[in-house]
Amino acid sequence: MAFLIKQTISALVLVCIALRNKYDVIYSRDELPLFLLSFFRKNLIFEAHRFSKKRNIFYRRFKKNNIKIIVISQGLKDKFAQYGFATKNILVAHDGVDLEQFKINKTQPECRNILKLPLNKTLVLYTGHLYEWKGASVLLEVARNFQNKEDILFVFVGGTDSDIRDFRERVKIMELNNVMIVGLVPHNEVSLYLKVADILVLPNSGKEDISRLYTSPLKMFEYMASGKPIIASDLPSIREVLTDYSVFFSRPDDVESLITVINEVINNMPEAEKRAQRALQEVVKYSWNARAGNILDFIKS
Repeated sequence: MAFLIKQTISALVLVCIALRNKYDVIYSRDELPLFLLSFFRKNLIFEAHRFSKKRNIFYRRFKKNNIKIIVISQGLKDKFAQYGFATKNILVAHDGVDLEQFKINKTQPECRNILKLPLNKTLVLYTGHLYEWKGASVLLEVARNFQNKEDILFVFVGGTDSDIRDFRERVKIMELNNVMIVGLVPHNEVSLYLKVADILVLPNSGKEDISRLYTSPLKMFEYMASGKPIIASDLPSIREVLTDYSVFFSRPDDVESLITVINEVINNMPEAEKRAQRALQEVVKYSWNARAGNILDFIKS
């Protein structure tokens, strides 16, 4: 209840500010301020990162007012189109990456020394939240199956405080000696961790629509910008950006499939590095600047 009250007060404050000023465009990911403003303004743009039937009251109003929508995946565009929004009023603008953060003038060994990571191991790395639909638990189970290979270390970077505690407890219970839980790091350090990796894993689950159809993971673009080999879950949302030409795919929620693909990459690093370079070339079109340009063109159209 306290959160709802705080959210409502914030929305009302934002609406008052917007009404007192003559903005060319009012752009928001929050439905409530745009809903309230839709009774007074026409220059509204909504960016959607999810679709929920619980937000029908907002969607109906946005559709009635022909509000333009920015979505982060084709799956989301299809969902809003099915709801009745005109496709001409929906732009797919996948998430992006700051390419400048990945211009690191240090070697992999130098970066490992900075981060105090072993030089003599193959690092299989995951960054981001440890939520179930992100697939981190599947990768943890994969690590259990690699315990007999002392030259491979699984590294997890990110997560909320509570999820990190739970994950560390699971590692302890599973008696895994080949897993390192780094925890949350400043975002400007993420690129350094990606630099030290040998393999990056994007193990999204296929059990929930948000993962299977709607997401556009920031880590996907950061992985691409790192120039490192990528293994990703074979999902429609991921296939919107990645292809067999640039990454290796594994079946979502399938431990054995991910084990097989990790071994495939380790045993064929020349091909893995070729695909990583292709992903690096492709990520240029997903910079934040490119995304902003596409959105501005859409707003002006």
